[in-house]
Amino acid sequence: MPPTAEANYLFRHALLRQAAYDLLPPTQRAAMHRAALELLEHTAPAIELAHHARAAQDGAAGPALADLQAAEARWCDIAADHAIATFRNDEAARLLDRVLLLPGVDKATQIKALCRRATVAHTLGRTHEPLEFAQRALHAAEALDNRALLGMALRVCGNACLDSAHNAKALDYMRRAAEVLDGTGNTRELAYALTRLSSAEWLAGNFDKGLALAGRAEAMARQAGDRNLAMRARMNAVNLLAQSDRSADATAMLEQMGPIDGADLATQLNYCATRGIVNHYAQRLDEAARWYAEAVARARQGGIQREVARGLTNLGNLSNGAARYAQAMEEHAGAEGIAREIGDVRVLWYALRGQADVAFATGDYSAALERAMAALRVAERSNLPQQLQDSLVFVAQAHGELGRHSEALDVLARHRPETSGPLHRTILYGLREAIIAWAHHQAGDTDAAKTPARRAVRELKGSHPYARWRQRALAVLGREN
Repeated sequence: MPPTAEANYLFRHALLRQAAYDLLPPTQRAAMHRAALELLEHTAPAIELAHHARAAQDGAAGPALADLQAAEARWCDIAADHAIATFRNDEAARLLDRVLLLPGVDKATQIKALCRRATVAHTLGRTHEPLEFAQRALHAAEALDNRALLGMALRVCGNACLDSAHNAKALDYMRRAAEVLDGTGNTRELAYALTRLSSAEWLAGNFDKGLALAGRAEAMARQAGDRNLAMRARMNAVNLLAQSDRSADATAMLEQMGPIDGADLATQLNYCATRGIVNHYAQRLDEAARWYAEAVARARQGGIQREVARGLTNLGNLSNGAARYAQAMEEHAGAEGIAREIGDVRVLWYALRGQADVAFATGDYSAALERAMAALRVAERSNLPQQLQDSLVFVAQAHGELGRHSEALDVLARHRPETSGPLHRTILYGLREAIIAWAHHQAGDTDAAKTPARRAVRELKGSHPYARWRQRALAVLGREN
């Protein structure tokens, strides 16, 4: 086959091309890059156009230099979008860092780049970077007096704080973001803020508010034409329902969503994890394990370590329930290692609590106490109020199993019991009362033991891992069942 005209301009070796390039005078090279930028603007990949815009700046000055820097920023921004969408987050970070270094970039572009850089750092699990970038964006947005950008920066600050050592600040940031964005006309950004706010409200114990916000976020995302965001908002609501013991409602809402064909990888990952949670709470454990494993595989594919850790804790809980204790401990320990590395305190708490559960199940109560105490310390220093209350019960449980009944009562003196709410909350209340009853019984105070024993027998029904404590409560009352 005869060579094509295009082939006549190809170098036989990359080194020959580089040598020829290096021999060109700098001004000529820059002129050729400017010509390439104009010629390829509508056909070449954004990453290539960013390279041409950068190389064309050699020798440029004044308005011409500013135009080329603006062009580089624009193409770096678009290339970063593509990198994020395809989970090449390290590449996205480098591109956004370049935007932030360009002196001619306007303030609005800088703020958007800082927000996205914070999000990328959060995805990569960089412990301190997300909040640093987010707060830089917030300070710049406040100085610019732009409500849309201010709302975006507040939302990113809240996201950076959520599940981190700065967890206490997350809800306030999220609420302020939604308040600022409401009325700006940026429905997509508001939908994004409402989706995150719904999670923050639920974690703060405001279930009804969280569910309502998730529904509003879905409606706004659909109005903005963002199918992926709408599906993620819907799955947020599904998660809230499942974890509040409304499995039938959660399943129905998930089925109404329809297929996720064509969704981005983040949405697919969210879908797999949500399927796992719904099946888990509905006690369809084989299905739950399948979906959790799929979520872990997709998270690993995308390099999203936070979701790998979450999936491992979920799999560890299933393994523990199936008496595969060595596997459960391995899964929880793997989640703990990732969570410590990336600074996700919520996943860390669940991993430590999971290890305590395995130790309880195998009768290693000293190990259970050590792991429960570690979880308690995480909850205390990270402002995780619900996890703090749960940890107090688990620490007291370990003391009770070790015969340290006075210590168990001292720990539970700090506990604020919940006598209503989702099933797992009332079961935990039943465990608390059984520990108190048994401690008084062992101390010979039968009268003080009977009332909590009755509460424990009433609450500790059905399938749960605290049957031995129900038997102890029954023993206090002189009953067998």
